[in-house]
Amino acid sequence: MQTDRRKVVHRIGRVLRVALVELAVPAALAWTASRYLTLLDLGERDSFAARAARAMQDHPLLLAIVSFFAFTWLARYWSSVLFPAASRIAASPVPERPSSNVWRAAGVVALTSAAALAALLFRHIAFEADRVTGTSMLPTLSPGDCVIASRSSYAVSVPGSVRRVETGRPRRGDLVVFEHASDGNVEHYVKRVIGLPGDRVRMRAGHPFINDWQVPSCDAGTYFYPLPHGGVQGRLLVEFLGGRSYLTVYTPLSVPFADEYVVEQGELFVLGDNRNGSVDSRSFSEGHGAGVPLNSIDGAAVRFLLGTHRDGSFDASRLFSRFGTDLVLEGMNVEPLRVQIARCLREAPKNTDPPPAAPSVLAGVR
Repeated sequence: MQTDRRKVVHRIGRVLRVALVELAVPAALAWTASRYLTLLDLGERDSFAARAARAMQDHPLLLAIVSFFAFTWLARYWSSVLFPAASRIAASPVPERPSSNVWRAAGVVALTSAAALAALLFRHIAFEADRVTGTSMLPTLSPGDCVIASRSSYAVSVPGSVRRVETGRPRRGDLVVFEHASDGNVEHYVKRVIGLPGDRVRMRAGHPFINDWQVPSCDAGTYFYPLPHGGVQGRLLVEFLGGRSYLTVYTPLSVPFADEYVVEQGELFVLGDNRNGSVDSRSFSEGHGAGVPLNSIDGAAVRFLLGTHRDGSFDASRLFSRFGTDLVLEGMNVEPLRVQIARCLREAPKNTDPPPAAPSVLAGVR
């Protein structure tokens, strides 16, 4: 009886050790390492560490495998140091059949491979981290901010196929991450959804009109974001669209866009929150306007991951926070602006949805 009980305790200890120490913890750490290394701004550094990190960025699969086994070894070591009793139970000898060692080894290999594959699939179809490099999404996103994008918000790619299964539809006000080809180079962008299929979108002094309806906004005061050479200065506006409220900034110079664009089926019209300092749907197609195809959208940006201080170090104060109307300007007194933002939110309009497009417009969209 005691022998049977010992076997049960022994096997439970081994299952917990394999599940936590050799699979779950190393897989989570490996995914985190691969995500953060792809976000590092290595610049022109030529040190050994920079070259090694850059090589890992170029070979994410190798990074995931190497880091997984490295973290597995570290987890085994520290679990034995921090929890010696549990390690002794898990490692204590129990009479087993001679073939059990072979099955155990095969099981460890299979579970390790499954964990590495699961980590890669999670990164490919669940979430990704993206780093903002410009000022086009001020004041919502600052240069250097890292955001978490849900890759399954709108569609999921079928592994080994170009087929995508729809999981949801974009809404006005969403932040989307997508790819766009410019001058032969494919760039990654994060922008806000303004127009949906069938909408007629035009701009007046940088302000969007959807189906002849002006997107409502409220002036909250003067905004200034310092940069090494000058800065972004303009009026801070709270905009209301599709039940969402978010911050935008309007500078004196507006992006030229004299056309009216009809959003076609299977695409979106997007703008940067820095309305007069953004490359977006107004600038595409040589300034005549163009939508973003849904199949080029990687996902919806859903939360902050990390911010960036002015000295280049990471700021974790907004870790996993949602995007909203909270204004952050490091080293500056933003309390007066926050008071005005609160006023705008109290006076928010009741109707934040544009009228539907005319039937003739919808019929003409292909």
